[in-house]
Amino acid sequence: TDHKFLFYFIGEYTERKNISSLIIAFLTEFHLSEDVGLVIKTHGGNPNELSDRITKEIKQIHGTLRLYGPGVSHPDITIITSFLPHKDLMGIHDKCDCFVMPSHGESLCIPVLNAMYLGNKVIVTRDAGMDELNFGTGGNIYSVESHQTPCVCVNPPLPYLYSARETWANIDILGLCRAMRDAYSNPNKHADDNKQFIEDSFSYEATARKLAELL
Repeated sequence: TDHKFLFYFIGEYTERKNISSLIIAFLTEFHLSEDVGLVIKTHGGNPNELSDRITKEIKQIHGTLRLYGPGVSHPDITIITSFLPHKDLMGIHDKCDCFVMPSHGESLCIPVLNAMYLGNKVIVTRDAGMDELNFGTGGNIYSVESHQTPCVCVNPPLPYLYSARETWANIDILGLCRAMRDAYSNPNKHADDNKQFIEDSFSYEATARKLAELL
């Protein structure tokens, strides 16, 4: 995969993470002839069963989009569902180019912080809890417009969460397509150095200082 431009996702396989929108955007925007791939590192239940489930979902989405004739494949999508130690997770950040988090909502997304710290391109959902992460500090940070919609969640984490009485951020898929295309088309576009900002705002020491101030 060293010759490819790699988008990637790291996170749980839950409806809140909205992985399906990432798959739709990737398959819609990129053709098999392009030097591009997608890596999905996720977890949730039996690794083999989860891998089969995601593979089935990708095939279903690919068929539903009807972009090509029968038998025509799509750009590479690599699925990783096994447990990885921290060192290997950092290896994914190191090998890939653009982290995508299309989530409906986040409190704080640690994989986004890791990607920004290592200087990778980052695409996130606007108004989904990640807006404080120093967006707009250069060409590598894409905050894609979203709109509020009722929560539609078949498998809520708790019975009383994510009913249609609540709303969450729904990323604009065409905007996600445009952001992914720009990231791919401008591989040498760099953002400002976010390391110091992340250390000052989100390190264990910075978090401890904030807690001490509140107490």
